[in-house]
Parts: sequence; structure tokens; C-alpha cells
Amino acid sequence: MKISRRSTLRFLGFSLVLLVALAVVANIAAATAPTQAGRVESSVNSVPVVAEATEEMPDRPQFTQTSCAMAIDDLGDNNPFTYQFSAVNANNIASYSWDFGDTNTGTGTPVSHTYTSTGTFTITLTCTPLPGFGSDIVLTGQVSVSQPPSAGFFLSPGQAVTSSGPVTFTATSTSTPAGLTESWCVSTTPPPPAPVPASFFDSLSCLGTSNSYTLSTFATTHYYYLKAQNTAGQASVAVLSFILNATAPSMSFTLNPQTGPAPLTATVTEIDYATGPVTSISYTLTGPVSGTYPDVASLNAALVGLA
Repeated sequence: MKISRRSTLRFLGFSLVLLVALAVVANIAAATAPTQAGRVESSVNSVPVVAEATEEMPDRPQFTQTSCAMAIDDLGDNNPFTYQFSAVNANNIASYSWDFGDTNTGTGTPVSHTYTSTGTFTITLTCTPLPGFGSDIVLTGQVSVSQPPSAGFFLSPGQAVTSSGPVTFTATSTSTPAGLTESWCVSTTPPPPAPVPASFFDSLSCLGTSNSYTLSTFATTHYYYLKAQNTAGQASVAVLSFILNATAPSMSFTLNPQTGPAPLTATVTEIDYATGPVTSISYTLTGPVSGTYPDVASLNAALVGLA
């Protein structure tokens, strides 16, 4: 049997010692002749019994149980390497000896032991009964010591990128130890205070579920989540924010013709260098005709038939 974190195993062993008081009366012909003064030999169910002769007959045999059980506890903490081992439900036991499966041993109960490496270890408990209460009771169990996962990653080309268009962000895991199962989620939902629980990750509505995501929305913070889980079901969640900032727009224009006889009609042509998104444009015209215009079309309408 194996034990993982936050579990308890109990292994039970017992033996029975049969104590029988046999009363005999000297004048009963069927009684076996004494071999010693005041003692007789008999048997019960083929089990040899030596009984003292008394003046009272017992109502029934009396039974005394010798028992011992093993309990393993991970103590409910965040230390995956330390366990507490206990002998429980013990009756008529004189001593306890432990083999922790990593060449280390211990005595008594309870005992605490810290493993120095991961792996599966077989635990052996030997319960030695009091004299006359049977032979040793040997119990075995197992613990699987695994290192909790630690989720981590970084984003390329960074967490805050300035660009004129969509950018693909790529997440590279740095989680430890090796062999973890990893799940990704891109969301606009901010995380709770650290550490982020796995249940929060599982509740997210994801815009993307791979380690690569193309972002085209400017000035909106997004969150990349990573859940790393080991074979024991332990999970760790890491989160990084990322944002796409727009570069400043750059524009120019041409005016043609710039001079000529009246009435003159001129045309403005916009030039957008596409360095960043343009959200609004305004033109200011001064001279015989003046004003502010919200777009090139309204400006060109004002440049018709200038005198």
C-alpha cells in the first residue's frame, strides 16, 4: 500500500494468548494422575495447557489480545519530506522498532523521520510483546515522497511591448521538478493574492490555452496563467501580466497646387507612416479661409474655389 500527502494508513496485527483455569477434584476418577503435587496436565483442543488445581471452576476461558497497528501521518504541513510514524491500538507491547526504508531506523512511538530524497520507501514496524504474550508482530507500509511542483515561466518578447500591430507572446516554462503536467490559460481576469490556488485557475474563462498567444488589443492588460501538477495531484500556479502598447502615430500630407490663379482649388492628400494607430485627426487652415477640420474630406471641401 502507498501513502501520498495528507493521508493516513493503519496496519493491524494481533495474536491471542489462551489462559485457561482448570479445576480438578482429587476424587474424580477421570482426572489425570498428578505428575507433581497439586498440578495436573491436560489439553484443550490439542493445545497443551498446564493448569493449577483450584477449588473453583471457571465459567469460561479468558482471552487476552496482543495487538499493534501502524499509523503514518504527513503532519498536514508544506514539508513533503517529514513524516510522523506511530504505533496505535497497541496492547501488551513492550517495545517498538522502525525501519524507514532508507537505511535509517528508530525506536519508540511516535517517531518523526525526515527523508533526504524523493522516492517510494517501505516502512517496517516490529512490535515486540511483553513476555508470555506471543511473538513479534511485524507490520509494513509505504510512503511516496515527491517534491511539490513549483510553477514558473517567462514571456517573450516581454511583458510590456510597444508596437503598431499585433504581437505574439510566447511563454517558456521554468517549472520544477521535471515531468510535470502543465496547463496554460490567457485571461483578462486578474489573479487573487499569491499563492494562486489551483481552483482559481480551473474557474478561469480562457482566451487561449497554449503557451503562445497573439494580442492585437492595445492598452488592455492580459494575464498568462500556468498550472503545473505532479503525479501525486499537487499543483502550483504562476501568473504574469502582459500588455500591448501602441507606438505613437506619424503622419504627413501634401498640398497640390500650393499656388495658382483664382479661383484656386487645392487638394490635401494624407500620408500615414503606420507607426501607430490613429484615433483622430484635425486640420487647421489659416489665411483668407480659416478653420479647424476633423478630417481631410472636410478640409478639401473648404479648399475649393479659393479667391
